[in-house]
Amino acid sequence: MKTKSLVILVMLLALMHTANTQQYYTITTGVDMCFGECDGSEEVIGGGTYAEGSEIDLIAIHNEKVYPSNWTRLTYQCVPLNSTSDTLHITVTCDAEYLVTLQAKESCTRTVVSADENMGAVVGDDTVLWYRDNNEYNSLEPGVIQAIPNPGYDFLFWNSDGLTFMENPLTVRCGNFTAYFQQSAAHDTTVIEYIHDTIYLHDTVYLPIYIHDTIYITQDGVDAVKDFETKIYSNRGQIVVDGADGNTVTLLDVNGRILAVKKDEYTLLRFDVPYSGTYLVKIGQYSTHKIVVIK
Repeated sequence: MKTKSLVILVMLLALMHTANTQQYYTITTGVDMCFGECDGSEEVIGGGTYAEGSEIDLIAIHNEKVYPSNWTRLTYQCVPLNSTSDTLHITVTCDAEYLVTLQAKESCTRTVVSADENMGAVVGDDTVLWYRDNNEYNSLEPGVIQAIPNPGYDFLFWNSDGLTFMENPLTVRCGNFTAYFQQSAAHDTTVIEYIHDTIYLHDTVYLPIYIHDTIYITQDGVDAVKDFETKIYSNRGQIVVDGADGNTVTLLDVNGRILAVKKDEYTLLRFDVPYSGTYLVKIGQYSTHKIVVIK
């Protein structure tokens, strides 16, 4: 009986010794530095007193304009942890302080305007989009913009820093987008007469342009022309191109400025012109045709 009591006493003493020797450590946290867009609400949560060997998460709290560029542990020396995550997972082994450095994200802006609000309006959000400087996109989501012409006007194209987009609605990310409109054409039919390489439009007539399997030598070099037939004519104030054989068709003014670009889908392509004058129609890489339109 005495032996059994002695064994129990030894076990209790061992348990008490184990409890007394359990190590606890204090983890403190904070924001080391912030470069850029901090607003004063930044902090790190997860600090406190923990038993040795505990696994805990430290979480950086911040706004969408910044991200953790690095975590650092301060013990006897400064130790960079090379983490850019909001959450840092650690194992408690000693008293230590963990600091996070915050860095401003890169940003881009999406703006949408109408070139003339008397002709039409635009729908789409003007917004600043944020992403990390290592091109890991965060909230940089595409948006849909749309041009809505007023009565009596038609949508012409979008322009963004010199680039032209014919789609409407248009899905975009960043950039400054301006919608252009033109007055709707509502005129009688016009006749086409030949005068040298210039075409005058008065009433309705079809103009066949025959392009054969021939190589033309010009001042600029060799111009290879595909074997297909194209008709260009005017109808109700529009220039109509029929048979561009899947090529891109470009409408330009007499000074060479691009007014519209359309891709032939094996249907009639219609181009509105704003006023009477001389226009150029270019089909793919082939000939450019000059047309004088009298409205």
